[in-house]
Amino acid sequence: MGEVKLLAIDMDGTLLRDDKSISDTDLTAVQRAANSGIEVVIASGRPLVVLPQQVLDLGLNYAIISNGARVIDLRTRQIIFHQSMNKEMAKSFLEALEGMDVWIGFESGDDFYYSGRNINDIAIRFPMVRNPRGRYVRNLYDLLDREDFSLEKIAIRTLEENEPKVLQLQGEFIGLNVMDTAGGALEVNDRMSSKGAALKWLCHRLDISRENVAAIGDSDNDLTMLSFARHSFAMANASDFVRQICEHTVASNNENGVAEAIDRILD
Repeated sequence: MGEVKLLAIDMDGTLLRDDKSISDTDLTAVQRAANSGIEVVIASGRPLVVLPQQVLDLGLNYAIISNGARVIDLRTRQIIFHQSMNKEMAKSFLEALEGMDVWIGFESGDDFYYSGRNINDIAIRFPMVRNPRGRYVRNLYDLLDREDFSLEKIAIRTLEENEPKVLQLQGEFIGLNVMDTAGGALEVNDRMSSKGAALKWLCHRLDISRENVAAIGDSDNDLTMLSFARHSFAMANASDFVRQICEHTVASNNENGVAEAIDRILD
């Protein structure tokens, strides 16, 4: 394997175990990679406010958050890259969701707003919708009419059998990325906002060639990042498509797959 100067690591389903904890083995491996001189970058669908403190305490320099909508300099907490969604397109997408049994959340920086239908049914699979981070609003359209509101990500939760209806909307909205992140959980970003685009931007800023980039991930919102990196690692629990495009497959998120990938990189 060629020299790796930057390593991008996904969070949920990759560094985080199913119970949302991080193993000491993986955490130590990430620290070892950073100490070796590799620029370790967290690349998550999460906003900064819900990144685990264990990760923030590692002393890393950068984080790609909200599926690439923002890149944060963790040393100063400054936003150094930002790509928001077109609000008129977001309105049209909401209209297309009308009548579907979906729980919808809007992410704007560290703020989160949510609404939805048949929440009791959806909460059977996603208990967090009963008491999520953020604030309930009756009308999400009102937020989109505010000049000061910047929309970065739409989170959708639905019963798994309804998921294909949402995914089919990708054909109508080519300016958006509609991604399946887990059964019944989907995320929508601007087409120009992806982990891969943000990673490419950061590499250009740091003068690091993609030939010297590695990435580890598990789901569809990692595909652009894994495709950009010269060295790509799929978790054993990754989607079929992710495993097909990646150069390597390592153990699952519950079995220290991140540490295994880092061991291969450092050897």
